[in-house]
Amino acid sequence: FLSRPQPGYETCAYAFFPGCQAGAIAPETVKRAYLDLCDRLSGGVALILGCCGAIADWAGRYELFGETSEFLKTELAKFGEPRVIAGCPTCQKTLRESIGGEVLGVWDILNEIGLPEGAAKEQKAVAMHDSCGARGDENTQKAVRSLAESLGLELIETGYSGDKSPCCGYGGLVS
Repeated sequence: FLSRPQPGYETCAYAFFPGCQAGAIAPETVKRAYLDLCDRLSGGVALILGCCGAIADWAGRYELFGETSEFLKTELAKFGEPRVIAGCPTCQKTLRESIGGEVLGVWDILNEIGLPEGAAKEQKAVAMHDSCGARGDENTQKAVRSLAESLGLELIETGYSGDKSPCCGYGGLVS
């Protein structure tokens, strides 16, 4: 777990919470995203690397989930109750329900401020696989598609997209 304000700030207007998997599988991407947010958002951007607690909740470990939620609330309070920028739809949903306050997706912020300078654009057709965390969240589904289109991608909607996307199995398929 890591929780730090943007260098030069004690309190921050935002806190970037990329989620446990992004930091584990794509640390350089998380670093670049965080630095980009720091450069383009005013008021400071804290960085919080850790778990939102969803896995404890899914496993029925409700006491641990509650402890995680309280811990995250305490960490966010250190930064002055910033707006949380989640990098994962499951984290966004979990944090909205567990910590209160404003929790946005990084996709919402990027749609608002635009893509980073030098974002790779490609002209090709792709199918979108919506994550489990985006089920029932039409705003997230639309925002991610909007970003993909701004990168020049042509989206092909399949019969199993949006709320009908099947499980990818990444979470371990815990019963």
